[in-house]
Amino acid sequence: MLLVVALMPRLLQLDAFATVDEAKWVYRSAQFLLAMWQGNLAGTAVNLTPAVTTTWMGALGLSAFYLLGKVGSPATLTEWLATLPEFRVELDVLTAVRWPMALFGSGAVVGLYLLARRLVDARVAFLFGVLLALDPQLIALTRVLGHDAPAGLATGLALFAYLVAWRQETRRKWLGWLVISGALGGLAMLSKAPTFFLVPFLAAASFMLARAPGSGDMTQTSTWCRNSRQSACQRLREGLPGWLLWIGVAGVVFIVLWPAAWQQPIAMPYAVVHNAFLSATRTNPLVAEDEGLVPQLGLLYYPIHALFKLSPLALLGLAIWLAVTSVALCRGMRTLRFGRLTYDEGVLCVFAILFTLFMTLGGKRSHRYLLPIWPALYLLAALGLFHLGHILATMRVARVAKWAVVSLLGTLLILPAGVTAPYYLSYHNPLVGGALVAPHLIKIGWGEGLDMVGRWLQARPDSYALRVGCTYSSALAPFFRGRISEVTASQLDYVVLYIKQVQEGMPSLTWLRYYEAQQPLYRVQLAGVSYAAVYAGPALQPALASDPAFESGILPQPLFFRPGRPYLPIGEVVEVEIVWLADAQLPEAPTRLTMQPVDDLIARPEERHGEVFAMAEAELKRRADGLVVSTYMLALPEQLPRDSYGLLVDGRPLGVVEARRFQVPRLDIPMDIMFGEQIRLLGLQSNASVDANATLQLIWQAAPHAWADYTIFLQLLDAAGERVAGVDAQPPVPTSMWARDEVITMSYGPLEKLALPIPPALPPGRYRLIVGLYHPLTHERLMARDAARTWQSDYVELPVQVVETCSEKGTR
Repeated sequence: MLLVVALMPRLLQLDAFATVDEAKWVYRSAQFLLAMWQGNLAGTAVNLTPAVTTTWMGALGLSAFYLLGKVGSPATLTEWLATLPEFRVELDVLTAVRWPMALFGSGAVVGLYLLARRLVDARVAFLFGVLLALDPQLIALTRVLGHDAPAGLATGLALFAYLVAWRQETRRKWLGWLVISGALGGLAMLSKAPTFFLVPFLAAASFMLARAPGSGDMTQTSTWCRNSRQSACQRLREGLPGWLLWIGVAGVVFIVLWPAAWQQPIAMPYAVVHNAFLSATRTNPLVAEDEGLVPQLGLLYYPIHALFKLSPLALLGLAIWLAVTSVALCRGMRTLRFGRLTYDEGVLCVFAILFTLFMTLGGKRSHRYLLPIWPALYLLAALGLFHLGHILATMRVARVAKWAVVSLLGTLLILPAGVTAPYYLSYHNPLVGGALVAPHLIKIGWGEGLDMVGRWLQARPDSYALRVGCTYSSALAPFFRGRISEVTASQLDYVVLYIKQVQEGMPSLTWLRYYEAQQPLYRVQLAGVSYAAVYAGPALQPALASDPAFESGILPQPLFFRPGRPYLPIGEVVEVEIVWLADAQLPEAPTRLTMQPVDDLIARPEERHGEVFAMAEAELKRRADGLVVSTYMLALPEQLPRDSYGLLVDGRPLGVVEARRFQVPRLDIPMDIMFGEQIRLLGLQSNASVDANATLQLIWQAAPHAWADYTIFLQLLDAAGERVAGVDAQPPVPTSMWARDEVITMSYGPLEKLALPIPPALPPGRYRLIVGLYHPLTHERLMARDAARTWQSDYVELPVQVVETCSEKGTR
């Protein structure tokens, strides 16, 4: 039954969302499996954390995905593995690699329960198993591909098995359990380097637990207050052999299960420890606590995060256990009314405390790194709840009241996982403030919620042609097929703000304040916390003038700028906003925004061309939120060439902008023909009759975006449909570089680069001009259709009449 309870929340809706790190783990698993198939043992060292258990499980999921025929191509396994990218993963692949982790997590919960039965009362062990099976934090981490769950669960299993070993009555059983614990410890150390903490800790635990196997009743427990009758030397003699055996077994497992260690059995463990040391002493800017909107927690970082991630029932049980323990220590009693305080409890408690302190010393921090203490804490919590059960059983209160308490405890057991499913990472303990307090105290977000953003973006018209700014692109990519860039990139259609990005103050607090005043188009809320918001693009981009290389130190200083559209529209007026760093007293004179050659951005003032293509003026104004902003209405000339330009304000550089034409010119002959759902032929600028001296212009539009650089063919066919003449050419700008909805003109005629394919001496007869597009490598044509979808072909006939060329030079 416990296995079913553990499996259900772990296997349902495995495709709910993607975490930030999983694309990298899928890639590493593919590289691991590829190296195994190719016999490249050194290539299996894909990560020095070392995460070997993670890559084994990922490889198992990838193998199953391939063997079940889900790849959808005739590629071999190695060919397919080599194509998997590092920072993007398909949703079906991600779901496949999560299955082994979910099964492992469920099995580990059952294994911990079975070990706990050998340490505590069977009822306590079952309560412990249920608490662990329904813990939102553990559910969340056993549903994703990563190394936190294998490390945490294997550590708990190894520690429990070690405690079981020292309870055995015979040396044979003692050795057997030490071997089992050592094997599990090897798995833990193969999962994550911090679990090497087990080595020194179990040395100390051996000294505490040492009692000669077979010398007496090994199941008797002792109180903390009783003085040991054994000398330190005797304990050392008894504990040291067991500890050394444990290290030996763990080392063998570490080497046997990591092919890279077969060739370098000493160097690889050393590399793991060395890498862990470097990682712990190197500050990671993504998790530095001296910036952002959450407080510096220092030594309280892990205790506070643990409070928010423990389930309410576990926290209540720990509080009761701590109270009982405190009474036992204060009174110095061997036994209490509610049970006996054992060495095992002391070992579990000390392990949780020391491992937390150990992790606090590291430069990288996350609530996920505390998972190795979860089994220890939850077993102590189960003991505490068992004490509570004794209290309720002996209290002289109405049966209704007792059942009310039991019902409340049952609700506290089920509700946390129930209300957060399938976004279990969004759980925060309501007993310590939950969603009201957590966003202001701890960093939140590992990708949950970005799936909703991706699905919303995917539902937008022409979504595959959109360009979106998002800090955590790998978590958004499985749910959105468009392009993803940084949040400050140019030409963005949408900007996505994620809660962890906001909490860390990225890219700057001023930048975030600007968006706080904007109305989001879409917002994601999980468990009462706002996780993500989508804003209309373009993005607020950093001004070059704020870069140290250009900074003059003169206030007001431009910090950011934001064009009103991703591309500046030629022949139209566009709004441009600039955010300033300014004194309390703003200048009265207006500032001048100019569009100049792009080289002027980095040139000295005296070296600039001096040419200004467009100019606008505006005054600086202080908004209610304190930001100083100026808004300009920039009019672009009708004849402005399609190109890149530089924006400057009062001569100080802002950044590069792209000018494109979106206005549709006058059409002599409208057509509206769509090619391949990528490019639209809007119509012609031409006379109704054309000859060899005529000029004909095809007006094209990206609709919304072309995926390749297509060649445009214009052919003359006779009455029999035979090709008489033709011109195949690339447009002035390659089609893949057309901006969404950009209008491009392609001209044919005697004064143009391309001649109209009509011979001067054309024999009498009926002729027609056709046009289409094809891929230059495959020569596959794009299918054409009209707006009403009434017909489809691989070309379209132009509605013009081909006539005999006059002796006089004709025009269109």
